[in-house]
Amino acid sequence: MPKVDATTFNLILSTLSHPVRVQIVKMLSSKGSASFTSMMNGLNLNSSGRLSYHLKRLIKSGLTVQDQETGRYVLTEAGKILASIIEPIEDLSKHKHTRPPLVRTSELQLEPFNKDKIINDLKRETGMPSRIANEVASEVERKIMNMKIDYLTGPLIREIVVSTLLEKRFEDFRHKFTRLGMPYADAANLIEGPLKAPVSSPLHIQKRAAEALLEEYTLLSERTIGDAHISGAINLSHVHDWLLKLNTIRHDIRVFLVSAPESLPLQFSARKPQSLAEALRLLLNLITAAEAYLTSDQCIDYFNVFLAPYAKGLKYEEVKNLLREFIYTLNLNFEFKGFIPSVTINLELGIPNNLSNIPITLNGRGDAYAAFADEAELITEALLDVVMEGDILGRPFLSPSIVVKVRDDPLKLKQVYPVVEKIHQIAATWGIIAFANLTLPWQIGNVNYDAHFIRLDSKWHDDWELDSLRTGNIGEVAINVPRIAYEAKGSDDTLFTLLIHSLNAAIDALIVKQRRLLNKAKEGAFPLLCFNVAGKPYFNFESGSYNITLVGLPEAIKAHTGYFLHEDSSSLALAVKLVKLAASTIDERAKDAGVRFSLAQTVTEDPSTRFAIADSKRYPDKIRVYQGTPSNPYYTLSAPVPAAAQIPLKKRIRIEEALHKFSTGGHALHVWLNEPPPPPATLIRYTKKLCESNVGAFSYSRDLTYCPSCRKTYGGVKKRCLQCGSLPSSLTYYAREITTYKPLDYWSPAAKHEFKMRARYIL
Repeated sequence: MPKVDATTFNLILSTLSHPVRVQIVKMLSSKGSASFTSMMNGLNLNSSGRLSYHLKRLIKSGLTVQDQETGRYVLTEAGKILASIIEPIEDLSKHKHTRPPLVRTSELQLEPFNKDKIINDLKRETGMPSRIANEVASEVERKIMNMKIDYLTGPLIREIVVSTLLEKRFEDFRHKFTRLGMPYADAANLIEGPLKAPVSSPLHIQKRAAEALLEEYTLLSERTIGDAHISGAINLSHVHDWLLKLNTIRHDIRVFLVSAPESLPLQFSARKPQSLAEALRLLLNLITAAEAYLTSDQCIDYFNVFLAPYAKGLKYEEVKNLLREFIYTLNLNFEFKGFIPSVTINLELGIPNNLSNIPITLNGRGDAYAAFADEAELITEALLDVVMEGDILGRPFLSPSIVVKVRDDPLKLKQVYPVVEKIHQIAATWGIIAFANLTLPWQIGNVNYDAHFIRLDSKWHDDWELDSLRTGNIGEVAINVPRIAYEAKGSDDTLFTLLIHSLNAAIDALIVKQRRLLNKAKEGAFPLLCFNVAGKPYFNFESGSYNITLVGLPEAIKAHTGYFLHEDSSSLALAVKLVKLAASTIDERAKDAGVRFSLAQTVTEDPSTRFAIADSKRYPDKIRVYQGTPSNPYYTLSAPVPAAAQIPLKKRIRIEEALHKFSTGGHALHVWLNEPPPPPATLIRYTKKLCESNVGAFSYSRDLTYCPSCRKTYGGVKKRCLQCGSLPSSLTYYAREITTYKPLDYWSPAAKHEFKMRARYIL
């Protein structure tokens, strides 16, 4: 407080001797400023002359002044200091005979309430100045003492503090002081309630609880991005892991099988594998260890080629038994943890040119990969036979997903590689194989796809190893395109402007993720990904991709033009223009930032329902376009044509192929098969047609019904088991949920609705 002489000090004390003037000081301290009228009402005074008299006394004593511009009254610095003293003195007098309540602390101790702890927490957590912290703590203390309770908890005190900060309009301080965590009822339901898919183990329950906390932190720590996510304008995929984990990885298993640098993590550094059995065990260790760093898929490219040298001299049954053990262990490891495995194997038909002359030394013998073509085909054949048999219970294997790279005419390939027919037999029987069409000129260098059809090529650095191996997709953001269309109100120019704005917002969010993860990497948070390989970390962050996905494109076009893409040629032309604009905008930002941003059709997390529900609260029904029902709406996730559209397959292909080459971050055409499935020869001919189109990747997807009692799997959705008559409540249904195969029990309500409405084709 400024130094004052005795006369002024006595004047101040005399001024504060009247209770009305004390109330005025407290009101101005609480509100910051007040008008004459608001003070009349707030103090319940019926005489304006009386209020004027008290205000003059306060102004004369130097405690209050009137703002000349607004006419409102505010406290001087001396008035503010005195106000901070008034309430503690009043509370001390009021509660001098009251015992403070006990507080259960975070250390599980009971101790008397102490407002100094609030002051210290406010200063430490929010950077609040001491004077304001003392003022807030005093107000909280007053509220607590007035409650006349004997016992309270730390979280309750924090809630009272947050409420007080809100009342005083300290928004920034309130934001920083907010408690993170799951409400008690949600925690109780998660722990005590019935287990529901995909929750099937205690580890998964722990994971869900931790995710709730991490999601809150992410959305609060990056407020602009968090607000855009919460509002439904964008979606940060796997927001709970946004600041901690990568999305996917492309392993180069040669590092562990052949190179084995001295810096390898301990669990891989015992010795180089000398046999196929040792090599497969090492891969299982790698997959299990890498799971901790990823939110989604692990992809093993060139699987059959890189393992081929280890199959030298082995018989078919030996290779098959080892691969059966590998796949069984892979599925069991994940199934016991309560997670559906997400591992993808890319298979080659023959030895690709870029690997033919690369040498490999094993057991003292040196050869190039071209010398192991027969062994690569042997591994492919044995692997396919294991997959064709299914698991011991008669179910399809959910892991690994298999992507077959097609580099030539499938009919020609069939003449050279008999496994081509077996590949299509599995596609027709189980529907779990996908195809990468690498015959197209824009499929540059080495190209690989994972289970979610996220794509990497060799264009970024013009180096197939640097761009497609030992890297991956680091993050993805989905954009709510229908909302852009609603806001555009029929104007193309506004539509394009809003799209660019949303793209830039998505890219800004990805830059935040990049910065945070690079900092984590420097701090040593990713030991498995950052061990030294020839002077560089195993995972190449510089080549990592960041995807932006346009969700709800068909609905956006319909809202804007009145027609879906498949209903009108001008609507399709607008969609192509929109996608081209998105691709060029993203490419330009990628070049400017030196970051591998890509446009994608596919996404590893489905925000389509969240977007549609958010929009239902913002826009009238008459302008909204959605799939599903009013109570369960959703947007089309990863295709330009809704799955329910009853159009010829040729037309669906024609629309898809117009967009795939612009969606370099990922895309896929899904052909939903009707019963009965086509024979392998028919499917091979259709693969030839698709490879002659501009479709980059595709799958044939068959619905399956499994009876646990009979341990039998049937094609199609059966209303009862054909052998024992079990009803649907006892059956398990499998199908491809946009990208990966899952039991329908794991699907969201929107995905189940989309499944029922799909247009299925007989080839």
